[in-house]
Amino acid sequence: MDLISNVFYRTHFDVYPTKENWNVFAEITKYIINWCKYKANLYGINLEWDWKQFRKYGFFDADSMRAYTTQFIDKETNAIYWAAKVYEIIKIDGLADRTWISEFGIEQKNKNYATFSYTVMYEDRQGYYGKLQPAPEANIPSIVKYLLTDRWIECKSGCQVLGLSSHEISSGQMELLYDALNDTSRGCPIIYLSANKNGEHLLDNKELAQLLAGNAKIFYSSFSLACQEFCKVIGENYRCPDGGLRIYQPQINWENDDEPYRHIYFTEGKISEMGKEELFRVLRRAICENIQYYTSKQLFRYDDCISLYDTFRQKKTQQLAEQAADNEFLFNDEARQLREAKAELEKVKFELQSAINDFNQERQKNQSLIDCLGETTELRQSVLDLQQAQSQFAIMQSLPQTPEETVKMFLLIHADKIDLSERGWASLKDCCASNALLWEALFDMATILRKLYISDSGIDIVREFEQSSRFSLALTEGRETRKNKDLMKLREDTYAGDKINIEPHVSLGNFRGDKSKSIRVYYDFHKKSQKIVIGCCGEHLTNYSTKKFK
Repeated sequence: MDLISNVFYRTHFDVYPTKENWNVFAEITKYIINWCKYKANLYGINLEWDWKQFRKYGFFDADSMRAYTTQFIDKETNAIYWAAKVYEIIKIDGLADRTWISEFGIEQKNKNYATFSYTVMYEDRQGYYGKLQPAPEANIPSIVKYLLTDRWIECKSGCQVLGLSSHEISSGQMELLYDALNDTSRGCPIIYLSANKNGEHLLDNKELAQLLAGNAKIFYSSFSLACQEFCKVIGENYRCPDGGLRIYQPQINWENDDEPYRHIYFTEGKISEMGKEELFRVLRRAICENIQYYTSKQLFRYDDCISLYDTFRQKKTQQLAEQAADNEFLFNDEARQLREAKAELEKVKFELQSAINDFNQERQKNQSLIDCLGETTELRQSVLDLQQAQSQFAIMQSLPQTPEETVKMFLLIHADKIDLSERGWASLKDCCASNALLWEALFDMATILRKLYISDSGIDIVREFEQSSRFSLALTEGRETRKNKDLMKLREDTYAGDKINIEPHVSLGNFRGDKSKSIRVYYDFHKKSQKIVIGCCGEHLTNYSTKKFK
């Protein structure tokens, strides 16, 4: 799709908090959320009902708009990656349909800052024999304006603060410009406007800053001797003579003799010849619409976020496969030992049976043999116990093929933390989730969720769980569902003679498309046993919304 798209605007910068402990990730997503809701409302779409799920892993599709979101949390580094892709179709009678594509990307690898990527493209309907819609006028998207002017955050390219205004260099301050050019962490161009001998400019520095906001830092000087002072600081090869404009690219290599040619220079005469409008179009196209920047690794896009998750899943699958191989070896060894023990016990059993026969014959002669009967009973029970253990190891000699086998294998390790009611076991027959996804859900519930329940610290269980797991957690159903007695009766169950409420549930996905990637696990924390008891596993139970639309 990128091959037929026109890049309208792109930007990439770091976002830092200006207030201690301010959540820049939440601040950025706040603007994106409001933008998505606003756009959706224009097309008659209400996102309020399911925004939490849509924000993490969701989509909606309408005639004139569709959107996709995805999120990946690296549990090893606690890094958060989020991306969204929004399509808008503009239809005008007699003209080709135009599709606008907006891509948002956020990378927060630590709590100190986040990196924001934003790309806007458009494409006209292919194969249309007719007129196209007029070319869009250059502008700065509203989200970028909000971020650049938000008082709680600071947008930077390296050490350079970005904004909607330019920065004046006064006499004696050329070292400030030189330091900015020398900033090796800088990722955006620096544009310098020098004044002519009359202290004037052919271009408006404020207008230029507005045109290139988010993609360039604008410096200008107004004193007549600025050119001479600048040459002393930066050198003759990098000068910007009276009334000129020069674009200083990032990563300046001062030692390279060919380096000055990389930093494009427009003389005052060239600016006058081209005219302001044409020069602005050239700068906008080269800096804000540059396809070279767009295709670089610098931007974080929707597909990049998907790729991170796929890489994680491949790594997790490999780890599980290696773990399964190790377990299979261990289980085979344990099974061998169990078989040897059973054979030894069978031998003992035979010998003891012979002794019992002798005892029955000589019971009147040797009363002491009666005491051996108790030992015989205990050994018989040991044989039964070992037979049961052998059947359990037989389950673990191969990878599970069904949800029931997956749960049985999981309980061999975590039976003290998690269990299923009779209804829960029966629900596994209808579970469509992949075995890997089911195992992951059970693991997070046993190792993360259970610890939160048994904690006495009064923590927010939902928030703490979702920060550590990629699954969502809901402790209650919606208000309308709770009002319906029949629907709430579906969430009643029994375990160990106690009535339990399986209204809380852990979830992922929405069961659209490939159902193996979605799951709902309804449970209750059983205080007597200190276990999480699963009452239903698979698709979601009927609620007010699903009942309404059936």
